[in-house]
Amino acid sequence: MAWYEVNYSCGHSDRIQLYGKHTEREKRIKYLEGTLCPDCYWKKIQEETKQTTKEFEMPELTGTPNWEMARWDRCSGRGRTKRCRKSI
Repeated sequence: MAWYEVNYSCGHSDRIQLYGKHTEREKRIKYLEGTLCPDCYWKKIQEETKQTTKEFEMPELTGTPNWEMARWDRCSGRGRTKRCRKSI
């Protein structure tokens, strides 16, 4: 168990605690350095959701993020339900 400083691809840095073998920790750090930080990733997901909503003319989503994503998943693609079609 140790604390490491990770510099994400977006330019932000964070201090994280990792467990396990040293080689596994290094692999995890290398992976995280190629990704966005959690805050930038969340903003990217929100922007993509808004863009998809406009593209497919879906209603604006309200509520908590988990509820929004569950509704979006239910209303897009193969899993369309009668309830979803009525709300659109």
